[in-house]
Parts: sequence; C-alpha cells; structure tokens
Amino acid sequence: MRFDTSLTAILMTVLLGAGAGNAQAASSRSDSHRSDAEQTVAMLLADTGRAPIPGFIETLVTRLGDGAAVGVIQYLGGRRVSVSDDAISREEVERILAIVRMAFAAPSVIQLEENRMPKATLILLRYLRLVSAPGSLREDIDSTSRFVEELKLRQLRGAAQPGDLGRVPR
Repeated sequence: MRFDTSLTAILMTVLLGAGAGNAQAASSRSDSHRSDAEQTVAMLLADTGRAPIPGFIETLVTRLGDGAAVGVIQYLGGRRVSVSDDAISREEVERILAIVRMAFAAPSVIQLEENRMPKATLILLRYLRLVSAPGSLREDIDSTSRFVEELKLRQLRGAAQPGDLGRVPR
C-alpha cells in the first residue's frame, strides 16, 4: 500500500507527538538536547515499552546499530535521579532486547561505520543482565548477547556479509 506524502507526514506527526509526550514525561531533558538515537529509543520505550512498534521507527532503529544502545543508555540515564535507581520493568527489558535485535538485524544498512561494531551494546546487555531477575528474561538477554557477540566475532574476522547472520533470536 502506497501512502500519500501528506498522509505520511500527518501520521508521523501524530505518532511522534504521542511518543515524544510520553518520553518527555520520563525525561527531564528537552528534545532539543537529545540525540536522534535517544529520541527514537524514547518513542519505543514510551508507555514502558508496551506500545506497538511502527514500521518507520523499526527502519530508523535498523540504521542505528550500536547507536541504538547509546540511545537506550542516554534515555535510561536521563530519567534516573541516582545510580541506585535501577527499576526497569520486564516490558522495558523485552523492548530493549527487541531494539538491540532490530539494530543489528542487517549490519549492511547501519549508516555510520563506527556503529556496525557492537561496543556499547555489549555493555548495555551486561547491565540488563545485572539488574534483571533470574529466569526466562535472563535467558532472552543471554540469547541476545550471544547473537551480538557472534556478530562482533564475524565482523572482527571480516566475515559479516548481508544476510550472513541467519536467524535473529526473538
């Protein structure tokens, strides 16, 4: 289905306005001081990560690579008053894992070369494992970590090719 440009602009304005409103409540910083990655992630984590993911947002995340993890870290850091405030809901962790999987699903489309190597992503996954309760959520974190570590190894060996990653864990 092909959308008219004005209809797309209206739809994006409504969705971005709703997402930004919810994300702004979670962060004391104004959108003008947020990175593009943080703004994108804030829309995905609005409503504690329960809202559906619009396709155009998924496309933006796919182009971020490691920048998506940086955006998550900026978002989480911006809404916390202190380091000891580590309350992240199960839904948020699941959404963050989905963001990571989207961000590295197609490394060849990641816009910035430096974001093709998952550095901040591995630190983010380690953090999520530390603050998450044992159980199936940890299994999901470990599965995503293995996916990202395998990607990093392939990139270090120079073997990462489009479509070479196989199945992305869910």
